[in-house]
Amino acid sequence: MKFDHIDITGLDRVCFERKTVWNRVRIAKGRVWVKECDENRYIPDTKMVRTIKRLHNSPRHRVWIHGTTVNIVSIPKGETH
Repeated sequence: MKFDHIDITGLDRVCFERKTVWNRVRIAKGRVWVKECDENRYIPDTKMVRTIKRLHNSPRHRVWIHGTTVNIVSIPKGETH
């Protein structure tokens, strides 16, 4: 899996707005992303990758990688990053 020409197969967490965290886990069918506070909510790996790429290409979001975590925050109107 590539993210802006960077291989991100080692990433295992996504943090939205510094409060909602999704963890990547392996199940029998493959990899899925499970919401940290609600383990009954999960989405397929490909959908999370599409979401990260879409937000990365958006000028209204700031995306950065720290260790094995992708952090995504919204940028308020009128501000730039």
